[in-house]
Amino acid sequence: MATNSTPIAYDINDVTSPNNPLFLHQQDHPGMILISKKLTGSDNYSSWKRSIMIALNAKNKLKIITGEFTEADVQPLYKALWERTNDMIISWILNTITDQIGNSLNFVNTAADLWKELQENYSQLDGHRIFQLTTAIVDLKQTDCTVEQEPLGTRVVTMVKWFEVVMEGVGGDGGSLLLGDLLTEQE
Repeated sequence: MATNSTPIAYDINDVTSPNNPLFLHQQDHPGMILISKKLTGSDNYSSWKRSIMIALNAKNKLKIITGEFTEADVQPLYKALWERTNDMIISWILNTITDQIGNSLNFVNTAADLWKELQENYSQLDGHRIFQLTTAIVDLKQTDCTVEQEPLGTRVVTMVKWFEVVMEGVGGDGGSLLLGDLLTEQE
C-alpha cells in the first residue's frame, strides 16, 4: 500500500469507474472474505489492521473507512449507492473478526465508525510484545544464522518491520526512535 502515491483522479458521478470508491464489482458480495486473518483482540490488531487495509485499498474502499469519503460527499442521486457500499464494507470487516468481537459491533452504522470503534478498543499498546521484539532485535548476532537460514540482515529487517507495525497500530511514531535508542545502547 503506497502512502506517497499520487491520488487517482475519478469523476465522482461516474459510479461505473473502478476508480470511484462507490464502485462495486459484480462479484462483490457481503459474505466475501477479504483476508483469512481474523481479529481476535489487541494481540493481533496491528497485523490484522495492516492486512485489512491492504485488501480495502485494493478494492478502492480505504477512503470510506478513514472518513475521507463520506455520505455528505455524495449527490442525493447516489445516496442509496453510498449506503450499499458502506454496508458492503461493514460486512467485509465483520467477516474478518471473531463472533465475540463482532456481536458488540452489529449496530454501528458506518464503516468509518466501525473502523474507529475497532481502533479505540484494540489498538492498545502491547508492552510485552514490544519488549519481546526489541529484545530479539538487540540480541541478534550473525553467529545465530547458519547457511541454510535466512541472512541476519533479513531477520533484522523483518523484526524491525513487525516492531513498526505494532507501534503504528497504537498511532505512535515513537517506535522507530525507541528502537534506534536501544540499538545505539548496544553498540
